[in-house]
Amino acid sequence: MNKVKSIGLFIGLFVLSFLFCRWLYMNVFYFYLMPMLASFNGNFSDDFWFSLLLLTIGSLIISTLLYQIIRFRTLSPLFIKVFYGIYFLFLGYFLFFKSIGIQGISLNPFSFITDFISGDSMIVLLNIICFIPLGFLFVLNTKNSLLFLGFILVVEISQYSFHLGFFDAGDIVANFAGFVIGSLIVKSKFYKSIFRNADFIQRELI
Repeated sequence: MNKVKSIGLFIGLFVLSFLFCRWLYMNVFYFYLMPMLASFNGNFSDDFWFSLLLLTIGSLIISTLLYQIIRFRTLSPLFIKVFYGIYFLFLGYFLFFKSIGIQGISLNPFSFITDFISGDSMIVLLNIICFIPLGFLFVLNTKNSLLFLGFILVVEISQYSFHLGFFDAGDIVANFAGFVIGSLIVKSKFYKSIFRNADFIQRELI
């Protein structure tokens, strides 16, 4: 593929990624980012530029991911490190800062099912999808599964104890499901058919 076609491919992927990120941002993430947006004191201009920055970062990540898969069927170590650096920052925000001042408890481990049926399907899917990248990093075995469950349990207890959200047993199940899905994807034939080096993420970052 010559240089012009490569540039055209990346631009096309970026435009499609931007449209997808805008839809996702307005329909899912905007609600969770309202506490951060409130820090702009209702200044529409600041709100606009902050949102544009997030959309641009998300679009660059997705378009670069797709570009490297299409062109090389692998990802560069630099991209992986940058991706996970940004991923952990956003994961930290959504775990500890999106619901400041809120406290509650739900011990129903199947609450995510009722939430999904009642119309909160995007929230349930988000709780699953957000932890899929963690599954890419760790092999699915008893030790890693117990460590992950312990980590999520500590997070949920901290959210309740420090008024940072709900202790929700359903979230623990949904988050663990995301971790399992991520681990299984790495070992799947579909994953191996896309990437030349099927285990490069685990070898690079563990």
